[in-house]
Amino acid sequence: MKVCIDPGHGGHDPGACGNGIKESELVLSIGRRVRDLLKPYLTVIMTRDKDHFVSLSERCRMANDAAVDIYVSLHANSAENADAHGVETFTSGSPASEKLAKLMLNAHLAEIPQRNRGVKQASFYVLRHTSMPAVLHEFGFVSNTGEAAILDSADNQEKMARAVADSVLAYFGISPEDDGEALTIEQRVARLEQHLGLA
Repeated sequence: MKVCIDPGHGGHDPGACGNGIKESELVLSIGRRVRDLLKPYLTVIMTRDKDHFVSLSERCRMANDAAVDIYVSLHANSAENADAHGVETFTSGSPASEKLAKLMLNAHLAEIPQRNRGVKQASFYVLRHTSMPAVLHEFGFVSNTGEAAILDSADNQEKMARAVADSVLAYFGISPEDDGEALTIEQRVARLEQHLGLA
């Protein structure tokens, strides 16, 4: 089982900026934490693990060439209206991506009680050009003073990462309490086949 974790932006593209936060740095911090939480259970492909620019087409190529099972793009929001706030998850519209998006949004809200902006379908490049179930998760608005304070907290970043990781594991039917390192490749395949109804 493989997952691609895609921290958005990077390098000369900082993404959304506000209240002292750069989206590119925020999502890289969370993305690295997600990787570390998932590594005992799954093969994790990172589109970037440092602050450098990766094009949208290259991000998709990496995921497609690695034949990952799901693609998770991590982002933070911004708006001209400083009152805008909340968390939302975008999907390409496939049933599998809808399932993953709902798991991710609910897991996030269980960790941090932000406004629920819902699961939405969108035509973002990375959702259209990846060949597997894909979601794009927005952690909140850096343009909102209160939400920026939430996003800037290392403790909250750890909670957000755990929510993403837990939702990915739940999608595959893996309990976070499982000792993933003790599972053989054959056991992991058998578990995935059972989860997908192929066993």
